[in-house]
Amino acid sequence: MAVTRLLILISGGGLFVGLFTAALLLSRPRGRTRSNRILSLLMAVYSMNIAHPLVSFAWPEILPSSPTPYLTEPMQFLLAPLIAAYFRSLIQPDFRFRPGHWIHLVPCLAVIAFSLSPAPAAMQKAVGAPMVTIGLWALLVAQVLSYLIPSLGHLRDYRRTLKERVSNTAGIDPGWLMWFHNLILVFFVCYTVLLAFLIHDPESFRPRVVLAVGLSGFVCVLGFRGLLQKETPKTGDPDGPKYGKSALSAEEAHALRLRLERVMETEKPFLDPELDLSALAERLGTARNRISYVINSTSGGNFYDYVNGYRVREVLRLMNDASRSRDKLISLAFDAGFNSKPTFNAAFKKLTGRTPSEHRRIGDIEV
Repeated sequence: MAVTRLLILISGGGLFVGLFTAALLLSRPRGRTRSNRILSLLMAVYSMNIAHPLVSFAWPEILPSSPTPYLTEPMQFLLAPLIAAYFRSLIQPDFRFRPGHWIHLVPCLAVIAFSLSPAPAAMQKAVGAPMVTIGLWALLVAQVLSYLIPSLGHLRDYRRTLKERVSNTAGIDPGWLMWFHNLILVFFVCYTVLLAFLIHDPESFRPRVVLAVGLSGFVCVLGFRGLLQKETPKTGDPDGPKYGKSALSAEEAHALRLRLERVMETEKPFLDPELDLSALAERLGTARNRISYVINSTSGGNFYDYVNGYRVREVLRLMNDASRSRDKLISLAFDAGFNSKPTFNAAFKKLTGRTPSEHRRIGDIEV
């Protein structure tokens, strides 16, 4: 009885958090309204999945006690498409739902139709109710993998492209999306463990308990992170496709590189923590894909590394300034254009091979 009450409390808490977060996301007056709406819908779908085990705990007489196909909520087949849509709304410019996207509802509608048809009863008599649930869960895991594995590639591409556009990723680095993606993937891969338990001991194993606890915890984490979500910049390039080698002659590339170096050394635009490729291209009066081409071809790195290299050299200059010998390293970093300590430490070590504190302790180094 105490365990049942605890499960009711956990499931009820997860249901409340899910619905409350969905309402908050819908009420946000600004920001990524499209992605917030998708996340709100995702939270609502998760909440609907929690409602089923919650009802089974609170009013067991309403639902049958033995495993049935209804244990696999049809709405779970909406989760992977919504998660993929949420990622795309954050990292792709002008993402919108189109008529062709309705095809992603087919698995959910097919499971609903199956659950309401005479087929489950017939299959229960033939192979047993647990085997029906096992089959549906196996389909769910396959569907999730088919959506999330490609999404991982899109996230990696976006993270790489981001460093071609901005010089500071603090607060906008989509690393949390990677973490969120992997958490979802692990969560659904755990379904295979539940499948193994069902196959091994279908009579005594009750997956509702695991689903209630797992979904409730997941909804709380997702809701918290969704509300803290910051704007992630879109990386579409209005200047057109990236310039190939033939787009700039050797003379043009050389001249642009000299102009770029002169601006970086004399005007020091890198001191602006929010410097991005567009702002630098505007300062030079050229297209940003030309700047990107010159940086990539001459420095061997991306815009992010190129600008942070200048910032590290500025920090080294400040370290050698006797009037600032007692200043904290983070203060020097902020004055050089960095806006976070982890970014500063990583860039400094990448360029010098030492941490900032090691360099101050050991001595000078040429970079």
